[in-house]
Amino acid sequence: MRVIGLAGWSGAGKTTLIVKLIPALLARGLSVSTLKHAHHNFDVDQPGKDSFRHREAGAHEVLIASSNRFALMHELRGAPEPSLVTLIGKLEPVDLLIIEGFRQEPHAKLEVHRGANGKPFLFPDDPNVKALVSDVLVAESLFQQRLPYAASQVAAEVGALTHREGVHWTRAQYAYTPVLSGSNALTQVSVDASVSGDYRPIVQFINAVERDKVFFVINGIDLTGQQTGQVNLRIRLTTYLRPPNPDELTAEMPTAAPDNPENKPANTPSKKGGKR
Repeated sequence: MRVIGLAGWSGAGKTTLIVKLIPALLARGLSVSTLKHAHHNFDVDQPGKDSFRHREAGAHEVLIASSNRFALMHELRGAPEPSLVTLIGKLEPVDLLIIEGFRQEPHAKLEVHRGANGKPFLFPDDPNVKALVSDVLVAESLFQQRLPYAASQVAAEVGALTHREGVHWTRAQYAYTPVLSGSNALTQVSVDASVSGDYRPIVQFINAVERDKVFFVINGIDLTGQQTGQVNLRIRLTTYLRPPNPDELTAEMPTAAPDNPENKPANTPSKKGGKR
């Protein structure tokens, strides 16, 4: 189940965007669920109803059901609020879970920002903001800070993630495809890599890639091995190269640090694309 959050200040338009997104996603054949954070005193029940009286009398949980739907109400009664991971675990698996709120949690987010609110952006202070919807022209800032300008930055960043999570980068192939030209030129970088390590560090590596400051899209994951031993991961990633700024042209290029340095790509991608 893939998870994406919509985060932003109250009144930014998160709900408006979600109710437009859901029909579009359903039309593409995806199953969608939502999870929303609410104020402390929210209630889905009505005073005087039987289910409300059950809770009032002290019931730990109340499950109300009909032929159309059912709702489970769980009273915390002073217990700590469940974590986001715990709440996600209570939902049935779907293709995509959209989370509204929980902006302090470390999942990938799309920030919704309305200039009239007078509130600051969550980006760039929140590295988990992967995309931005706003009526203010700030896309250039996201563009500059989330996208690399050199192919070696991609290898360097993935190499740093493997080192930090204690896994081994064993093989990588890179393919480059120009997708936009002009002043905002973009080159798509497709990475097909193999990583090995114990199960838990491998899972942490996958999570780290999704949450990294560099924009990565995970296109596919294949795992082989046992949860109690070494696991081999094949991961397919996509990111994009932007044009370098003038000061970046004269700066020292970053150095990639994967476990298998011969797979490090050159700084300048091939105009024709292809694997190297």
